[in-house]
Amino acid sequence: MARKDAVEKLQSDRSDVVHLMDQMLRILPDGVYLKTLRQTGNKINLSGYAQSNARISTLMRAIEDSPWLDSPSLVEIHASSANGARVSEFTMAFNLTKQQDVAKTASAKPAGIKN
Repeated sequence: MARKDAVEKLQSDRSDVVHLMDQMLRILPDGVYLKTLRQTGNKINLSGYAQSNARISTLMRAIEDSPWLDSPSLVEIHASSANGARVSEFTMAFNLTKQQDVAKTASAKPAGIKN
């Protein structure tokens, strides 16, 4: 049974990276540039540069609205310069939602109600 459970977990986890990268491509606003993206389990740590703090806020709202990502938290933000331009350098963390969690949440919500 333990082997069967391990194989099932590996099968369910193998598409997580694909969903993460797909969502990042869909939600990344113009003017936000990624420096690093690290995954540890379901926890994602991201660092990058943005043309303004408003663009970081837009990214955080997009993460919250994503069916595969949730719980964004801004770890650090500070003014910096890149290629002579003033930018906001930031670090944030969020979670990757498992596929079965997404299905449970979707089936639990009445029709017509969004996040």
